[in-house]
Amino acid sequence: MTDTRRSRLTLLLAALALPLLGGCQGMGFIAQALQGDTIVQPVADLSKGRLLVLVDETVDQMRTPTTGTIRRDVEQSVRTELADRRHDVVNANIIKPDEVNRLQARYATARDWSPTRLGRELQATRVLHVTLGRYQEPDPVNHVEEQGRLTAFVKVFDVETGDQVWPIEDAGEEIVFEDLTARGRVGDPTGELPRQLAEGLGKKIARLFYKHTISASEEARTNAEGVEK
Repeated sequence: MTDTRRSRLTLLLAALALPLLGGCQGMGFIAQALQGDTIVQPVADLSKGRLLVLVDETVDQMRTPTTGTIRRDVEQSVRTELADRRHDVVNANIIKPDEVNRLQARYATARDWSPTRLGRELQATRVLHVTLGRYQEPDPVNHVEEQGRLTAFVKVFDVETGDQVWPIEDAGEEIVFEDLTARGRVGDPTGELPRQLAEGLGKKIARLFYKHTISASEEARTNAEGVEK
């Protein structure tokens, strides 16, 4: 049996083994899994000039003692992932957190500035703006079997024009990261769950902005999970 035929057979057996997928949905998973890998292009160009990565908290999110830490961890994760993919995000000069901190220390109102105003002051070309959404742990009282989840809304601004260049929706693109291993880690005092969710969300956001490949099984599984929700 050739490697190609063996790979396709493996995907087929994996699809048939999924207990929650049946009928048309299961057949859709199989059909998509057999189509091969997909090359995903960046949703927006971050390759020119200086890039400001800015992560904010939303006033209506579910507050936790780790909210500030989550914000910093998401921001660091986005920066690290983009820096690691420097050959994909060509010539992107990512502004360091120290530059932002010095500016905010110099001007008392800087924390209230718009993303594009901060970008202009820091001579950025584009701003990758992330607004954190809901942070969710498994239910500590009712022991509900839920996954750890962290959401965010993502936008890209052109600093010179002040326009939002991606996405077309004013609210931004909602990105959801779920930790499939989070079950049972209720009220994690070590901060492991919040850290892992923040890191995973940051990587998922950064992945939007460089060319990458999604395996057929990964794409089919993602689409199937979307149908379930």
